[in-house]
Amino acid sequence: MFIGVAPKRKQENALDIYVDSQQVANDLPLNTSTGGLSFELPRLEPQIDIVESTAPGNSAPLETFQPLFLVGDIDDEDAYVPDASALLFVEVEPDSIDLLVKHDVRTVAENPSQVEFFLAHTAFSAPAFDLRLADGTVLFDDVAPRDLTGYATLSPDIHDVQVTTTDGTVIDLFRVDLSAHQGEALTMALVPVEAEGGKQETVALLAFDAAGNTLDVPVVTASEPSVPSVDRLILEDNYPNPFHETTTLRFTIPAPATVRVEVFDLLGRVVLTQTVGPVVTGRHAVLLEAAALSSGVYVYRVVAEGAAETYTQTSQFVLLN
Repeated sequence: MFIGVAPKRKQENALDIYVDSQQVANDLPLNTSTGGLSFELPRLEPQIDIVESTAPGNSAPLETFQPLFLVGDIDDEDAYVPDASALLFVEVEPDSIDLLVKHDVRTVAENPSQVEFFLAHTAFSAPAFDLRLADGTVLFDDVAPRDLTGYATLSPDIHDVQVTTTDGTVIDLFRVDLSAHQGEALTMALVPVEAEGGKQETVALLAFDAAGNTLDVPVVTASEPSVPSVDRLILEDNYPNPFHETTTLRFTIPAPATVRVEVFDLLGRVVLTQTVGPVVTGRHAVLLEAAALSSGVYVYRVVAEGAAETYTQTSQFVLLN
């Protein structure tokens, strides 16, 4: 079985993929997945050709690869041919494509009540990144270019997912809706995005299911390559507001601190406390879970307890539960 993700290339033409001269994917759009393709491997090291869809046949491929479809050493009696492999074709530089291969990919989640996924870092000129939830939970850490991770597990809900540097600085925040994917195993990929106006190149997060469908993964926060210099806690408006059950809080702190969010009703009573935990200097985003509260207007306070000083800021939101 074959799952292919096309590279982000400057050319507009789609791609065809051939395995030992057999066409297995036709007119593959850029930055998409073929989904599951089943075919017989003629040999353990087949020739894979990547061809512009406008070209006749595979006589003039853009790139040719010959990966080994075997897990373990070829002389090892325990070596085996994987049932499913992911082949990711990624752009190294303009007009140059590389191939990343992950064997033993899952087509369904091992836990049928959850969603499972692995991450591929295909932005070869970018540094290593972490993938975290907005509350700081680390899904994958120190994922370097060309890395293919193991599997992480999330509930079938809407999640705000941060791409951060390895020291925790937020690069981008993406909203991933997994509510329709319970029991599925997904592929996610960090791909390069060319910045406009001379700004630093950033990354996008792509996600595909096993059938080749692309998940909508919008950017919630624009990338900020540098850590802003501040001398106090800066609290931005939460989004969305009004909201149902969850909203994202964004704040910037001047020093490392342990952060918590306190929610008050209009009588001044604490009705919810959410611990964020230790965070580093810089801008952060936290998903506030308010499903247990009734509809109404609430005041919330972000408290950041640093080694030398405690910072607080207050705002309000409207809940529509």
